[in-house]
This record gives sequence, C-alpha cells and structure tokens, in this order.
Amino acid sequence: MRVGTLVVLGILLVSMGAATATPAYTPPGHLQTPPGSSPTVFSQSINGTTGAAATPPPVAARAGDAVFVGIFGVSKTSITSVTDNDSNKYTMQSKRLVNITGGGTDSYCEVWIATNVAATSFLGVTVVQSGPQKLIVGVVDVTGVNASRPVDANGSGSVGISAVAADTVKTHSPRDLVLLMTGFVGRVAISAVGGDAIVNSTSVSLGGTHASAADLNETQVAPGTVSLKAASNVSHEWEAIAIAFASGAPRAPTGLTVGSVTTTTVPLNWTQPPGVVSNNTVYVGSGSICNGTVMGHTTGGAASAYTVVGLTPGATYCFYVTAWNGTNESGPSSIVTATTAHVPPRPTGLVETAVTATSVSLSWGNPSGPLVNNTVFYETACGAYSHAYPTPGVASAATITGLISGTSYCFAVAAWNGTGMSDLSNTVNATPGSVPAAPTTLHTTGITTTTVSLAWTQPPGFVLNNTVYTGTSCGAWNIGVLTTAGASTTRTVSGLTTGTSYCFAVSAWNGTGQSLLSSTITVVTAHNPPPPTGMAVGTVTTVTVSLTWTNPNGPLTNDTVFQAVSAPSAICPSTGGYTTAYNLATGNSYTVTGLVSGAFYCFAVAAWNSTGMSPLDPIGTSVETGHVPLAPVALMVTSQTSTTVSLGWMNPPGPLTNDTVFVVSSSFGATCSSTGGYTSGYNVPSGETYTVAGLTSGNHYCLAVAAWNSTGMSSLDPLATSIKTLHVPSAPMGLAVTSITSTTVSLAWTNPPGPVANDTLYQAPAAFGTQCQSTGYSSGYNVVTGTTYNVNGLITGDFYCFAVVAWNTTGASPLDVLATSVRTLHVPPAPTALAVTAFTSTTVSLTWTNPYGAISNVTVFWGTTCGNYPNTQSVSGPAEAFSVNALTPGTKYCLAVTASNATGMSPLSGPVVATTAVSPAPTLFGVSVAEGVALLIANGVLWVLVGVEVLILWRQRTRRQQIQNLRSYPREVGVASPQAGTTPRR
Repeated sequence: MRVGTLVVLGILLVSMGAATATPAYTPPGHLQTPPGSSPTVFSQSINGTTGAAATPPPVAARAGDAVFVGIFGVSKTSITSVTDNDSNKYTMQSKRLVNITGGGTDSYCEVWIATNVAATSFLGVTVVQSGPQKLIVGVVDVTGVNASRPVDANGSGSVGISAVAADTVKTHSPRDLVLLMTGFVGRVAISAVGGDAIVNSTSVSLGGTHASAADLNETQVAPGTVSLKAASNVSHEWEAIAIAFASGAPRAPTGLTVGSVTTTTVPLNWTQPPGVVSNNTVYVGSGSICNGTVMGHTTGGAASAYTVVGLTPGATYCFYVTAWNGTNESGPSSIVTATTAHVPPRPTGLVETAVTATSVSLSWGNPSGPLVNNTVFYETACGAYSHAYPTPGVASAATITGLISGTSYCFAVAAWNGTGMSDLSNTVNATPGSVPAAPTTLHTTGITTTTVSLAWTQPPGFVLNNTVYTGTSCGAWNIGVLTTAGASTTRTVSGLTTGTSYCFAVSAWNGTGQSLLSSTITVVTAHNPPPPTGMAVGTVTTVTVSLTWTNPNGPLTNDTVFQAVSAPSAICPSTGGYTTAYNLATGNSYTVTGLVSGAFYCFAVAAWNSTGMSPLDPIGTSVETGHVPLAPVALMVTSQTSTTVSLGWMNPPGPLTNDTVFVVSSSFGATCSSTGGYTSGYNVPSGETYTVAGLTSGNHYCLAVAAWNSTGMSSLDPLATSIKTLHVPSAPMGLAVTSITSTTVSLAWTNPPGPVANDTLYQAPAAFGTQCQSTGYSSGYNVVTGTTYNVNGLITGDFYCFAVVAWNTTGASPLDVLATSVRTLHVPPAPTALAVTAFTSTTVSLTWTNPYGAISNVTVFWGTTCGNYPNTQSVSGPAEAFSVNALTPGTKYCLAVTASNATGMSPLSGPVVATTAVSPAPTLFGVSVAEGVALLIANGVLWVLVGVEVLILWRQRTRRQQIQNLRSYPREVGVASPQAGTTPRR
C-alpha cells in the first residue's frame, strides 16, 4: 500500500423537540466534537489475525445524531461488522476500490453509517475485519442535519500531476453539509467547483514508514452538483469519498419568558437553539390561546431578546418565537401570555349625600381590580379643579369640609392603582349653606278612582326628602302634607274621592331647610269603566283561540284578555284566578296564541281607561283547543292471501278526514313499532277496513293505522307482532295413534301455525314394522275442522301407514307421517312358555309370555283334569305371572292361561301339570331354566324338569343318612319318600 488514507465519520443529530402545531425541526448541519477537542480522527494499522478489531477513541454523540465510520485498507480487506456500545445498527453507505497505476497497491475505502442513534454520551465504535489486513479507521459524528439518510454519496480516485475531478455529489438545499475524505502522499489542496470553499477542519500525520496526511473537510453549499478536485501540479496518487447531507430547519428556541410589562410593551427573552441562527420571528396574538392569525416581529440578527411595543393597555396577549437559519424556519417555542399594565376605570355614580353650611358629603362606586386610594377633586367650575382631597386608602364616600356657604362647587372623583390614576367620574354640583331650589316637572303617572300618583324632578344638589301638598283647590292644602321616605321623586296620594278635582305641589328639603313649592297641577280622579259584554269564542285551532266582545261606552285606553288553564266544561270565573294577561289596544277581538293542543282554557276580558280596569267579562265555559285525533284501536287481520292482508280497526270518536295504513317488511315474531319506521302508507278515505295488496308470499310484515282530522294525524295503532302472508303451510307435527279397534284407528296431530283451511289424512296398507313413507298413499280423508280423525272400515289384524297434510288457500303442506305401521286389533294368539315356578301345599306359581299387541287382561284356568277347567281367575293388565291359591295339598292339578284384548280372548296356552306338596310343603330356594331344563331347590331338595319328566333330587335332613334319591315322574311334580341306601337313577 503506497498511500495512507484518512476516513472521516459524521454524526447527524435530529432535534426531536417539537411544537404541537408544527413538525420537528433541526438546526443546520455542523460537526459535533468532544468537549475541548477537534473532530475525532483515529488511525490504526491492524496486522492481526482473522477477526481482529480496531477500536478508535469514543466520540460525543447525542440521541438523534448520525455516526459515520470510515475504513481504509488494501483491496483484499473485508469488513464483517461495525458496532458501538449502544447497539446502534450500522450499514455500509459507500464503497470504493481505487486502482493505483505505476505499480502502486490498490486502495479500498468503505463508509458505514448509523442514523438517529440512541446515544446520549460518548460512543465507542468497534470495526471487525475478516482477514489480517492493515486498516486505518476514522470516526466523526455530525449533528443538526436530516438524520434519515445522506442526500448523496460517491467515491472515486485518481493519479496524475494535473487537477483531476475526485468526486461529484448533489446538494438540494442551501446550507447542505458536505464531508470529504481523502488519502494521499503529501498534501493536496481540495476545492469545490462552483466557488464554495472546502474548509480543512483538521489534519493528521501517520507515523512509521507510511508518512501521509489526512483532511477532514466540511462546507455548507448551495443546491446543485458540487465537484471536488485536487489542486493542479499534484504528482501523487490520491483518493476521496464525498458525502452530502440535507440540512433542516433549526430547532425551536427554548426558555421563552416575559420581562417587566408596561401599559404598551412586553419584553421577551429566550435561548437560541444550537447551530446557525440568522434571525428570529416573534409572533403575537390576542388572548391566551395563540390559535388564530398572529402578527410577526422579526428580530435584527440572532437576538435572544425582543420587546413587543405598541400594545393596548390592559389587554392580554400570547407570544411564541421561531428561529431561522437563512432558509428554513423552526417550529414554535412554548407559548407565554402577558397582560399589559393599565390604570383603573373611572369611578361611577358620584352623588351628593349631605350638605351643611360649610361641607358637602359625597358617595360613589369604585371600579373592580386592585386599588390604592381615591382622590376627590372640587372647584367652583367643573374641569378647573384646584383642590384635591386624597382619601386615606380605598374609599367610596368622603365629606369635603371648609367650604364657603352659599358658593356653588363642582365635584369629581378618581381611583388609583399601582399604574396610575383613572379618568374622572361624573361631576356633581352642590352649594353648602343654601336651601334647595324647588322641584320641577311635577306630573301625574297614574290616576285611579281613589289615588293619584305623582312624579317630579329634584333640584340640583343634595335633597334629604320631599313634601307633597294636596287640596281640593290650589293653596288650600286641606288634605294635609305627605313626606317622602328619602329623596324619592315619586309619591302616590291615596284616600281620594272618585271623580273629584285635586291640586298638588311638592317641595324639597336638605340639611339647611325647605325649598319653595313647585308649580302646581290639578287632577280629577275618575271611575273605572264598566266591563265589556258578549265575550264569545270564534275560530279554534290546536294552539290558538279567537275571541270577540263588545266594549263599554266612554273613552278607553286599552283592553286586557286574561287566560287560565281550566277543566272540561268548567264555568269561567269573573273575579280572578287568571294566570296570563294579554294587553292590547282598544278593539273588540283578539286571537290568543301559543296554547297547548287539546287543553282546556278559560278566557275573560277587561276594559281600561285612564282610571283603571273594569270588571271582567268571561266566556261562559272553558274552551278546548284543537288536537289530533286519538289513535285507532283494535287493529286486526280479518283475512289474508299469499299477496294480500285485509285489516279492520275501530276509529276514535270525533270528526275524521281519513285514515292511513302503514306497512313495513319485518321479521318473524317482531314487535310492531308504534312510533315509526314504516316504509309505505295507504290512504283510506273512509271506513275502518282496508286490504293491502302487492305483498310477497310468505313474507313477514308489520302494519299500523292512524286517523286524521283537520288538525293532523293521530298516533299509530300497530299490530302486536308481525304477520306473515299466506304460503303453503309447514307440515303438521306429532301425528300419533290415540286408539285402535279391530276396524278403526283414531289419530291426532298438531297443525302448523297460521290459518289452516282443512287437513287431509292419508292411508296405505303396510307390513309389520314398516317405516311409513311420505309417498304412496292410496286413500285420503278430508278433515274440515280439528286435528283428530277416526279411520273406519279397516281389516282386523292388518297393518296400515297413515300421514296428514294441512291446507290453506295457497296449497298443501308436506306430509307428517307415522314413524312405523300400525295394526288393527284382533283376537290375540295364545300365551306361550307357561311354566310352574313354585308350589306349596296350597299354591302353584306360574309364569308365561304374552302374545304381541295390546293385552287388556289375562285369565288363568285350572282343574284336576286337563281340558276341564272349572276354576278361572282374571288378572288385570298384561300380566305374565300369577299364583293360584287355596288348592288341596297333595293334589295334582292341570293349569292353562289365555290373553284378552279389546277384540276378544285368545285360545288356551299349552297346559302344565303340578301336584301340590304334602304338608309341610318345601320352601323354594331357587329356579334355573335353560334349554328346556328347570332346576328347583326347596328345603335341601333339587328339582330338575327335563322335557316332560321331572327329576327330583333331595338330601336327607339327618346327618347320618347322607343318601340321595332320584325319582322321575311323567309331566307332573310330586314328593317321593327317600329310601336309605338307594342310588339315584336317571
């Protein structure tokens, strides 16, 4: 290897801080270096074995940066991995093999990149190779550029003595960052074609026999293609890899705070983001939330403070700041709010409250907000205030003393806060030491039959109270005087006589004395008018009632219609109880609106003149407003087909204009709505029936009906649940036999839901145990009503299959069939397998097998001779065992049984013969029957029955005589005396 090579690594940091309304921004790209050092450039020759690692010193990296590792070696070098101590993923970004002419060793360069690293401190990077080659490793990090990826990367090499282009990279935005990695013998000047300077950030000399230099170069260039080349007259080989990174916008400024505000200014301070900042923009908005159009103020240069001026005193503003790097604007900083200082509003309601010969007392209302104190200004002329009285603290009243009696003064008051003084309040004129002037503008405000209400204007200055004078003639105040409560400007004189003329005057008092009387007025009391007459109801709607009446004679000022909620047919009162009044100009009609539909109301009317109101004239009885009709009732289906449903209902009482039938498709068993959701409506001009046509066979529908009158539509009366149009019914269910005779079979079944016009019962001959089918029936019986039928005329003992179908107007259902064939009754065959199971001296126990079919009872026959049975015993039900009692001990009997059903009695079974035991009878121990052999054990005796013979084996009761004796009897059972010493025989 003839040329030493330096590889440069950059780290890219993306600012993850962001304002809520804008994307994240990053400052322009620049190199990130450890504190107090240059960008890390490390070289190390590795001659180790396979898997040898190069570990440069760590670099400072923050979360979001990008880390680049540059590696130089000979052409056989193969890098297997690049890792760091924070598990970031490195991928190879650029790879270049440079062929060196003139006998030199080829050069090999690789650049590995990890973007948006997780580190928050120094990173230690490890490079592992696959073979024992020499490596030179450089590590650099870059922050403040777009960390997603480089915008371009390239590498090339050249040798010669002339200036030859080394690399071409593309940049896209102003202030993009370009990093250049070069390796050469001797030093070479590198420049970018296009005039952008390539800054030589650092250089390193490698020791040993491979003396060389390395440059770390960075610049921020304009958009376009940047071509990097060596200076002319270079006689050494060299190589380079250049990578360009897209710049972003700066991070948002931080730490925005508000300084000391004035009435029109707000100073702001903040901390600039890292990187290049050319200037800032301060945004100002009204209120506490900056979410509308804002006014921007641009700082001169990269300032970190700015004072917003020209603001409105006492107004609230919000502020945020952004940073610019010459091209892009950062996101917004945090938002702060501030309210400019302001003086308080002026006091209000300044009035004179008392006056003496040398003082005037005042009161007022202070504005809201913190106050310091008040100042009362006064002078003989308003506006030219030469005297001021500061209150000791915040006050709402003050007494100004030391005034000149008889001199008129003008007063005003102001409020103070920490900012300054408010504007002056309204002004008040007062003269200490003088009685007030006479009141003016005395006039009446109301006249009744016994009262006159008066009003006037008080004289300027303080008034303590007033006196009202009344008489039947002016000056002869024979009624007396009335004193007002305080400085009131009204008074009602009561107790007067209806229709009488009166004269009135008023005077004012202050702390000094009484004024002259005001001018007088003469007033005649009057009487109320008589009531209107003939009040009647005109047009009535759901919310209005029109009324008419006749007013009384004489001058009237207006009428009043009174209203009250009432009850049906209630007598409307003429004295009171009305809750609502409608005042109207004189006339003889009025329409009351805004009423409730279907409610009852009482109305009355009164006439007014200048004296007052007449008595009431009511309508006779309560009136009801119009309302929509009640809902129809009892909606039901009267008939239906596969496409129609006929309905009937009962309309509500009252006049109706028409009905409407509503229809909507539904589902099986759905509850029909009483509020809406219907898709079709059919007008029924009159009547209480309608047939809905055009429906789909077998579909479910909900139907409802409403009634109409001139007011509107009633609520709905729906069917309880959905109804299904006719269709071929489903098959009947549960077909079963209920009784059988020798010639009849009675059947019953359950019909399917829905209307069924009739059923048809089908019959076909069958064989024993046949499974009945749904086809092949030869006879049919029409069942008009009900779900039962008796099939007659059958053959005794024959087998039959039956099936049933249901019919409606649409057609027949599928068949419901019996599971297997049924047989008509017949005399049963004889029971079989009659056998004696036990006997005593007076009883014989029997068992047998009944024949197939229904058995109502069994009869047991017995006698001493087979075929002649004088004795019988009936056994209820299909029994298969019985014990014959009260027999004679030691007597032979012949026994047989018959079975009976509803048809009759069977033949006799085959007989059995049994001889009762000689008393005492043996006790039966057990029975075993198999292959025609019966074993009976009784009192130590074993009884064996084979075919027609019975073999008897017993054991002597005495211990000394262990003799067994065996005897046989033809077709009978008896007891033989044992003989000692004999041998059993077969």
